[in-house]
Amino acid sequence: MKSLPGTLRARLRRVDSSALARESAPPDSALARDAERFVAEHYTTSLYNHCLRCWYFGDFFAQLEGHRYDPELLYISSLFHDIALTRQFRDQRPYACFAVEGADLAKAWLARNNADDALAANVAEVIAAHMDVHVPVGSGAEIETYLLHEAAHLDVAGTRASQVPSSYTRLVAGRHPRTGFARAFSDAMKYESLQRKASRAAVLWKVGMAIPINTNPLDSAAHR
Repeated sequence: MKSLPGTLRARLRRVDSSALARESAPPDSALARDAERFVAEHYTTSLYNHCLRCWYFGDFFAQLEGHRYDPELLYISSLFHDIALTRQFRDQRPYACFAVEGADLAKAWLARNNADDALAANVAEVIAAHMDVHVPVGSGAEIETYLLHEAAHLDVAGTRASQVPSSYTRLVAGRHPRTGFARAFSDAMKYESLQRKASRAAVLWKVGMAIPINTNPLDSAAHR
């Protein structure tokens, strides 16, 4: 921690001492519960746990950086963001990036469940951007777009792992285990690279995405 900038060290100290005590529980609205039930029917255990970890990591980064966000928007986006990697939905449109496909699937599900149009549109925006290489926090996008992006890239590839206290990653992994995730996600990206050759997933896989997946510090003993 001594090598980090002073302001970041101060924030990490606050998070390390207080974040677990004021850890944000996922939203418990009827819509959120319905979304949980729907996605749980389609995800494997490893992908479902990944989606739930993304909620906690997104909330962590919001606390770390002082962002205010819409919990229901972030949670539903986290739940649906990999839905197009499931067997039920992965071959809907072979020309579309799975993140874009997942965005459309989530938006359609929300419309069928009488969700607010603005919420449905925002969820789609958040999900569609999560495979971008970089999402600037000040880009004009919803803050939830940035938070899900940072959370997903942390959980998949270990991006920014040095900024997250191991006590917190162990708590999250204890609740939603990482068992089998690296293999499952690698298999999904291999499939994407063959089925959607021009997609972001295919490009990232071809340039070596497997390396950070397989060397993710969150899979080390210190974080589990």
